[in-house]
Amino acid sequence: VKSVNADSEFRQYYLMLKLLVEYEKGMESPWYQWLNSLPRYYTNAASMTPFCCLCLPSLMRKLTVQERGYLQRLGVSSIKLVPYLNDDTKYDVDLC
Repeated sequence: VKSVNADSEFRQYYLMLKLLVEYEKGMESPWYQWLNSLPRYYTNAASMTPFCCLCLPSLMRKLTVQERGYLQRLGVSSIKLVPYLNDDTKYDVDLC
């Protein structure tokens, strides 16, 4: 990752991987109860459509575009390269 905020991006990436590994363990994970209590769907700035971003004030738009860039760099394409994740997890569109 080539970025001024690379440390922050790596922390987010490893947290995302940890959550996926614990998700794969299912009920055997010590984190199962907590993971199961999380909402199944939520939206944030990174998931906004380009049109929605245009409606935001300039600072919010800038932060939203920045967060979307982080998500794209840390998202599905990089998850597919992780050798210890199940293929079912890697290619689950709803999950990743």
